[in-house]
Amino acid sequence: MIKYKTVTLNDAHFLFELLKEREKYVNISHVKMPTFKTHCQFILSNPYQEWNIILADNKEVGSIYIDNRKHAGLFLKKEYQRKGYGREVMQFMIKKYGKVKVNINPDNLAAHKFLEALGFTVIQNTYELT
Repeated sequence: MIKYKTVTLNDAHFLFELLKEREKYVNISHVKMPTFKTHCQFILSNPYQEWNIILADNKEVGSIYIDNRKHAGLFLKKEYQRKGYGREVMQFMIKKYGKVKVNINPDNLAAHKFLEALGFTVIQNTYELT
């Protein structure tokens, strides 16, 4: 059974490790890894409408957030991916908030398949001059 716990500064180490675990092709908002201090400042800034640690069997397995524009972000520790947790968490967020949006890196094919299986469709492509 999945439970949710509101993120606090006490979760900084878990969230930082979770951030370090991300493959470069998954990131869309981080060009480089922040320092731990910067990461803590980000947590303290309360950047999201809701930000939770995902707990399964009382173990921290990931995090989920939603901002004030109903953009959701989900990340699970590698060892908990492809076990049904992501689907359950996203279905919970959809039930709670209705129509949500998720921004993903175009190279993250697993996320594309995951979201399409949940009924999401692509609405935008973003370009950057490099």
